[in-house]
Amino acid sequence: MSNTDNLPLVYFLGANNVEKSAMAEAITNARHGNLFKAYSAGTNCEPDLPRDADCVAACAEAGITLDGVSTPVDEELLRSANLVIIVSRKMTIDPVPGMKGIILRWGVDEPADTGISGRERANLLRDYLIRRVDALAVGAMTSDGTLRSGYRGEDILDQTGGQKSSRRLTSVK
Repeated sequence: MSNTDNLPLVYFLGANNVEKSAMAEAITNARHGNLFKAYSAGTNCEPDLPRDADCVAACAEAGITLDGVSTPVDEELLRSANLVIIVSRKMTIDPVPGMKGIILRWGVDEPADTGISGRERANLLRDYLIRRVDALAVGAMTSDGTLRSGYRGEDILDQTGGQKSSRRLTSVK
């Protein structure tokens, strides 16, 4: 873990850390690395698994590098993160002693639940996460590039072209 720029830390958590949480980390660092330093982990992951190939390809198509391997939750990162974002509808995590940040949930609709799989599924997830990360950058940051005091994870997707109420996954055109 290295945050030599003293940027706000965002810690994305998923179950296995090979798809959504890893994509969110890569998207955040690629698109808003001047505002945040992002990491990701899995709460129930086997360490050192490769990233999902469809997710890697979907990110590459958008000019985003998704590399690395699955990583279990690191309590030091959990404690030091400004924002801990759970990228799952069902997963939970309890705060740890000394935790300074807040826990948010991005309840991602799973395309596989509607029969969408493979690369199409990965593209939908990528596009959804791009919108969420972009909305986070707009809502959480002040004009001088610091984390807005008292930020509580207000969802501003409706102001950035997302669908706040239904959170349906759609492709970005």
